[in-house]
Amino acid sequence: MTASAKLLAFVLSALGLGSAQDPPGSPPVPEGKVLVTGIVRNHLDGAPLPGIHLTMRDPTAGCDAPATQTTVSDGEGRFRFLPFEPGPRFIVTSTRPDPVTKKPPFPPTETDLFPEEPGRLEIELVVGELGSVAGTVVDEVSGAPLRGARIGIRGADKPPVTSGIGGEFRVSDLALRNHSQQIQVEAHGYADFWGALLLGEKSVEGMTIRMRRARSIFGTVRNESEEPVGRVPGPDGEPVPIVVDMQGRGRIPFVHPDGALDVRESSPGRVDVRGVETDERGAWRIEGLDPDFLWSLALRGLPYRKDEVATFTFGSREYSKSATLTLAISARVEGRVLDEVGEPIVQGGVLATAASLVNEVFEEPLILLEKQEGRDVARWAPDAADRIASFPERISSSVRMRETHLARIGSEGHFQFPSVERGPTLFFVRRSGYAPKAILRDVGAEEAPWEVRLFEGKGVSVKGRVLDAEGQARAGVPVRALGVSGGEGELGWTLSQTTTVAEGAFFLRFDAAGPWRIVAGDSEATVESEIFEEAAEEEITLRPR
Repeated sequence: MTASAKLLAFVLSALGLGSAQDPPGSPPVPEGKVLVTGIVRNHLDGAPLPGIHLTMRDPTAGCDAPATQTTVSDGEGRFRFLPFEPGPRFIVTSTRPDPVTKKPPFPPTETDLFPEEPGRLEIELVVGELGSVAGTVVDEVSGAPLRGARIGIRGADKPPVTSGIGGEFRVSDLALRNHSQQIQVEAHGYADFWGALLLGEKSVEGMTIRMRRARSIFGTVRNESEEPVGRVPGPDGEPVPIVVDMQGRGRIPFVHPDGALDVRESSPGRVDVRGVETDERGAWRIEGLDPDFLWSLALRGLPYRKDEVATFTFGSREYSKSATLTLAISARVEGRVLDEVGEPIVQGGVLATAASLVNEVFEEPLILLEKQEGRDVARWAPDAADRIASFPERISSSVRMRETHLARIGSEGHFQFPSVERGPTLFFVRRSGYAPKAILRDVGAEEAPWEVRLFEGKGVSVKGRVLDAEGQARAGVPVRALGVSGGEGELGWTLSQTTTVAEGAFFLRFDAAGPWRIVAGDSEATVESEIFEEAAEEEITLRPR
């Protein structure tokens, strides 16, 4: 059963005197007992519902135990159970089947109660009516009806129905709700249809679902010599197929009762992930793709180049694409994650992402790349410390997420990437309970194992003043607490920031993970404090020398 009832308020009185919220004429509560009273309302308009059957059960007695009590809501929708000893209970609502349809007009609901003390418990139960969605599934271009399409409503706990010879379908016994439910339609040779459907005050009749022909993409995996490659050495040295991953992102449109689609800013998002193995000659093909999605390709766990654009869509009459994925020269990267005293940290993960891909998920480059002697040399952008914290969220919501590499932190703090593309790479290290760390490394042909130190955050409060060269207080000056990097390529994050007020005063509170300093000013002129390992005991004064 689906829990759709809600507990609005309750009052427990150990003295059995009730409360100011008790309904007029409420009976007294016997000493040492719990008295449950309440009202049943319609989900749509809040109107009281008479004739609703309510059953109380004891969950500790097992699922097959008989009901401890039953009652029926009166003409005003109110109900009352007999007093009982304190302890968990759950209430199930139900109605008698309609004599014509032989089906209940309201779906059942279930509400859990946990009265631990004697007293009165006043609750409100909300139930919804049953409705249906009916219509026809057709080809978007020809309008021909599609027989055998599968139609389902997500979250309805009902099996999908199949469209008939004329494409007709009906999904019945759905709870009418004032929020959208997702309808999903599948048909052979067509892209899956998803729509956000609002079942509010009425059922939907006469809806037309227009299915679009699915798109496909195919290609071959090749090496740097342009020879096809279908197998690579596996963990045990035996040849295994290459896996081509594909990820797409799009929006689920709102569906009007007639089937018209409306894509809005509030439309829910949808992600489609697919994977296929290459044959022995490196050939692969992925089908069933939505033409409205933005797609990206990747080789699972392997470095590669894409000769086509990084992401792509399909044109209105473009039913198939081809792509070539070229295995790139790679390097093995491994290391250990330790805490501040050198003990290994277990669990967590390390995310490795090419610098060029990192920049694509930001509006402005996070990593500056310069050509020197034919190769990319990377350094952090001046404002990278302020923006790095958003990287995990940005990459995880990107259609190119599957182009990154993820390694688990295992026993003794070890992590390992068997194959990473060479060049500037961002390594993002995370473990619950520790401050994350961002490290920029230039992955070369020979990578020696390296160590990463993570620190637990400690609460720090700092106050101080910013003065000019003459010792006068400066108001309106940006001030930030900045983590101090502990090694080559490490980025010190902005931990907290504020602006000075009158008399040049500032106050910052943050979690410090490792050494930190206070920096005041903008990109043109700044002044820095000394480096602190712990909280600063005295007020910090920043003044240009």
